[in-house]
Formats: sequence, C-alpha cells, structure tokens
Amino acid sequence: MITIAKSAILGGVLTMAVLGISHQNANADATVDVKLNDQGMESMNLQLSPAEVKAGKITFNVSSTSKELVHEFVVVRSDLATNAVPYSDGQDNEVDEGKLNVLGEAEDIDPGQTKVLTLNLEPGQYLLMCNEAGHYKAGMENTLKVVP
Repeated sequence: MITIAKSAILGGVLTMAVLGISHQNANADATVDVKLNDQGMESMNLQLSPAEVKAGKITFNVSSTSKELVHEFVVVRSDLATNAVPYSDGQDNEVDEGKLNVLGEAEDIDPGQTKVLTLNLEPGQYLLMCNEAGHYKAGMENTLKVVP
C-alpha cells in the first residue's frame, strides 16, 4: 500500500512538473536557451541551444554566467558576416545598432540573472549579441537560423 501511494504521489508530481513546463512555454512556438559567458574581458562567448528554430513566436531564455560583468542581449535580423557588422572602434567600442535592423533586446542583465525576451521571427538569419562596450569583439555573438 505504501509503495502504491508513493508511486501515485511521484506520478502526480511528475505530471505537474511536465504541465508546468508546458504551461510556461505554451505561448511560444519555440524556445532558445542563451548563455552569456565570460571570464572577464579576456574570454567571452554567447551560446545558444538550439541554433535553428521554425518561424513564429520565439522565446529567448537569456542567462548570464558572469561573476562581475553586466551584459545585454540584442536580436538583429542580418545576413552580414560577423566581421562585416558596422562597428565603432572609437570611444563607444560597440556595434552601431542604428545601422542594423534591431528587433528587440534585454538590457542590464546582471551577473547570475536570467531575462526572457519573446519575439515573432520570420524565416531568415539573425545575429544575437551582447553590445556592451567591447563585448561583441571579445566574442559575445552568435547566429540563429529561422526556417519556414
């Protein structure tokens, strides 16, 4: 009897967990997990999973693994190679967002913080980046392919 009761409780908990996850993303067609990683300014990257999604409402779960630096997450529709993106090496040391098709962003992502950004994306190529001073050139960028 005790084993049956434990199985029923465990089954109910697992069902609620699955429903909770489904409910959390019920309004999105796809979810992309994004990690903003750094070891200070010396080593930076932006990891995403998956790197390809179907067009529609896309939710980005953006988390910073940094211990010290504030990041941001910017989504740009662009077919440009990463080295062809307009960049200001001067005082700003940033990508010139005014010359790009920026679709949305999550700003001021503190160390250890997670933010969510949901956008409606059409088929095409998208540049995902952190555009804090120097972060793009330090490697905090990646591309997302959106297919029909």
